Order: sequence, then structure tokens, then C-alpha cells
Amino acid sequence: MKRLFLLLILLLLALPVSGGMHNTSNIDLQGEPEFLVAGSGGGVVAWRDSELHFLQEDGSKVSYTTADDVTTLAVDYKAQRAALIEGENVVLYGTEGMLVSANIPGEEPVGVALSSAGNYVAAGFASGSVRLWKYGSGEEMELRWTFPDDEQVLNDGQQEQIRNDLQNGLMLVLKGDYLTVAGSDQLYIVRRNDGGLRGDLGKYTFDQPPLDLEMSADGKVIVVATAGKLHAYILESGERKWKFATPEANSSRALAVAPDGSLITLLHGIQTQIVSGFEPSSGEPAWNHELASAPVTTQPQMAATGSRVAITGLGPNAEIHVPVLRVREAFVDQPRNHLDDGGDLLRGARIFVRTPHVQQVHVLEEAVDVPTRKFLHGNPKGIGAVDDLVIAIGEILDGLDAVAPVLQVPPDHVEHDVAHAVPDV
Repeated sequence: MKRLFLLLILLLLALPVSGGMHNTSNIDLQGEPEFLVAGSGGGVVAWRDSELHFLQEDGSKVSYTTADDVTTLAVDYKAQRAALIEGENVVLYGTEGMLVSANIPGEEPVGVALSSAGNYVAAGFASGSVRLWKYGSGEEMELRWTFPDDEQVLNDGQQEQIRNDLQNGLMLVLKGDYLTVAGSDQLYIVRRNDGGLRGDLGKYTFDQPPLDLEMSADGKVIVVATAGKLHAYILESGERKWKFATPEANSSRALAVAPDGSLITLLHGIQTQIVSGFEPSSGEPAWNHELASAPVTTQPQMAATGSRVAITGLGPNAEIHVPVLRVREAFVDQPRNHLDDGGDLLRGARIFVRTPHVQQVHVLEEAVDVPTRKFLHGNPKGIGAVDDLVIAIGEILDGLDAVAPVLQVPPDHVEHDVAHAVPDV
């Protein structure tokens, strides 16, 4: 078989990238890995032919022999730990080797998830149940709860409904304070600390079986990719949800969410591979990027930060590499923002022309209008207009005065329907 290479720009996601593309390190895996999983914070773990490989930042790898019947794999935030299903065992590995394993007699594990810190392991079973363990360094894994059995709010019928749904399809992601479980047609957002269900049963649904499931590091942005749609569930600032239909049906390939939830990315397309970037507030792509290479792996992997996206499983000549898309780089966009701000400022600029002695004008107005009004109304106190010809007394500010004094209160006998007259400065 043609030798395949893993080019690891993913490990450089957080570093500046000169020239707009990427630097790489070559690691020979002697063939295409069956599992290739990227950590949200950098790092990659691959598995092939009973060998588990932790791919290091310096371009080296650390490898360990596993059972030959690994069926799924999950990693922590920086891909320094990996949880595997080996037959009927849930096994936790670190860069130092195998750490611990757990087994539930009579139960077949079918899905696994690992917390960002690598100290909580969740596994879903063919029976439709989900279990969570906590691992302390050098200790056995402690079983904390089983879902839906330990959810006291649900009745027996509802628990059975959940098990049936999870038996038809099950995916897991463990981030922040929540474990998100995807069944065949709905999400179950489970609290990590007690196994309780967030929200009412049936609150988070989708119309097709899920192909991929991801969530932000804080657990507040959850996305599900189905064959032709992207479903997003935003759990902060008042829960909301939206969905996006891909232009080509049945074309969702890979999914990623930035750790802070600011960016959702979807790789989709059949003839042409497109990466679409979404902000959590909108179901319309904020940008689209067409890839020059088509995925060569059956399950390409993708990771995202707030400004960059990395994809494994692309490239000519059957090579696996990781291109990086740069999103909203400050050194490009910020000067444009300054231009926009300057344009806004100029559009709002204007010059007001007023007489600096507004009181003089107002006195003339009063001298003409008040006597005329009183004469026309036949007021016998016409002489009062002359006696009362005293308008607001106070300092009339110049436009260059640094501080405007408090408005002066007018003396008695000023007409009540006349507001204080002050200059526009």
C-alpha cells in the first residue's frame, strides 16, 4: 500500500502563519489510519493496525500497542489522552501509556467521549444507556451515574423511550458541564455532575440521523450535522436554535466548533468541497471557502479556533495533510475597520452656525411679539410688556469655553411658556 504521510499543521493552530498558509511536520504512519482525531486545542491521535499514535508538536510520535478490535476513539482538549473502546472494555490512554480500563459485564460499549481535561470518560452502550466515570491520576475509574436510569424526573415510560432512541444510533460529546448524547432523532443534554437532563424531553430534535456531533469547550454551543443539514443549539443568552440546508443533499463531511463557540465550521459538498463558517447568531454562512483538494479519507477531521480552521484527510497523491484557513485576521481586517470608522465619523460631522449672542435676538423677539400680542388681545396692561422686559440673566457661553456653567434660573415675571435660552455649543 502506498505510504501515507500526516502533515501536522493542526499542532500550529495557535501560532502566527506567515504567507497565508502553513508549515508542516511529516509523520509516517505506514498507511491511512482507521481513526484520526484532532484535539480542539491542538494535537492529533491516530490508530491503525493495533497501534495508537500520539502525534507530538515537535514532529515526533509516541505509540502504544492496543487490542485489534478498537471501534471508536475520543481525545481530550490537547490530544494528550485518548479514550478507546477495545472489545467490551473502555480504556483510557495517555502519552505515558495505558492508564486505566473499565468493563460493564453483559454490556457492549458503542460510543465514547472524553472531557477537555481528560479526567471524565463517558460511554454509550448498545442497550441504550450511558455511563460516566471520573478518573484520578493513579486510581481506578469511579462510576458516577447511568443515564437515563439515574434521572429521577423521568418516569419508566420516558426512560424506555430514551433507551429505544439510543439503541438506534448513539453519539457522545463531553465538554464543560454537559455531556451531549445524540440519538436517532433528538439530543439529550445531560449535566455532568449528577446525570440530570437539561430541558424537557423532546426539546432538542432533528429530522435525520446524525452524522457528526460537536460542542464548544464551555458546552454552550452544540451542533449536529445530518446528511443534508446543520443544526445548531445555542444555550446562552436565552436558548435559540437554527438549521442550515447544504446546497448538495447528503454532503456533510466534517464538523468543528471553536473552543469559545464563536465559530462553527462545516465541510460539505460532493463534487466540490466547501468549508462554510457560521457565527452562532445566524443560520447563514458568514463565509465559504472552496478547497482545491477533495477528501481522500472516509472520515476527514476538522478543528477550529476563532480565526483558523484545520482539516485532516485532504491532499493530492493520497497524502493526508492539514490546510489552514485563516478567518478574520486582525492585521487585514482591522485597517479596514479603521476606514469604516473614519467614514462613519465623517458622515456624522456637521457645522452648526448660530449667533453667539442668543439673548440679544430673544430680547428683540420679545420686544416685538409680546406688545403686539397683548395689543391684539386688548390687554389693558400693555405697559407691563415694558416693565417685564427682563429675560434670562446669566453668562452667555462662547463656543470655546471649556466648561459650561449650570443654567441660570430666570427671575420672576418671565413668561412661563418660554424655555431657557442657551447657545448651541
